[in-house]
Amino acid sequence: MPPAVISAKEVLMREKRKSQEQKRSYPIPNRNYKSSIFTMLFSGRKELLELYSAISGKEYKDPSLLEVNTLENAIYMAIKNDLSF
Repeated sequence: MPPAVISAKEVLMREKRKSQEQKRSYPIPNRNYKSSIFTMLFSGRKELLELYSAISGKEYKDPSLLEVNTLENAIYMAIKNDLSF
């Protein structure tokens, strides 16, 4: 069998990919782990209200007024609203 012919563009793409992999000096994050840490840190209503106040730029006091919306195993087709506000 004759050897496969690789285009110059493919060679450049492979070299670029290899170069990018070598430059990466940090580990690739495990998103499930990050999600569980976030959930653990902000599972209390008081902490969640502090986060919401910091993001929105307003000062809210009553954690009992929070409505928690949790999305699990959701598939997003267009725009993803991470904040759910």
